[in-house]
Amino acid sequence: MSLPIRHHALRIAAIFALLSGLAVRPAQALDIVVVASREIALEPVNELVLNRIFMKKLATDRLGEPLAPVNLPPTHPLRIAFSKAVLRESAKASARYWNKQYFLGISPPFVLNSQEAVLRFVASTPGGIGYVLDCIADERVNIIYRVLISSELEDRLAPLCEQADDAPTEPGGLARQGHNLQ
Repeated sequence: MSLPIRHHALRIAAIFALLSGLAVRPAQALDIVVVASREIALEPVNELVLNRIFMKKLATDRLGEPLAPVNLPPTHPLRIAFSKAVLRESAKASARYWNKQYFLGISPPFVLNSQEAVLRFVASTPGGIGYVLDCIADERVNIIYRVLISSELEDRLAPLCEQADDAPTEPGGLARQGHNLQ
């Protein structure tokens, strides 16, 4: 599977920058974007706010409307990258955290099987918030935060832009509870 021309141009620009000793980030670099429903009312968003939302320590927006964060499956490369960059934890640490929270009566965010499912859920759910690659995000959702990623990670995540990321979801609907994160 070949990469689109945009990715080839980015790679050439990055190689040129490395050879010339410059640390240049291409304008069209691949990033993780946090997407939210159009109705969501959040203060300026930063990684601390996102951490609190995805750890379910912040449950409502500034208007008091409930937030509905969603995750990708624990082994999804994008979930792993997002967890490290924003939540500052590994999958194993996350599993321990949610096992403890679950016994305190706090359920983890729903787990959706694909980036397309995240977009559909966020677009149709007031308070919906999730993350996808910027090459996947579209007009159905608002981009509220951009997580810059390393070129090494970009190389590993770029194929996710190429895939028809519309895997079927759980038989009961769009999402399943994510409390079993092992």
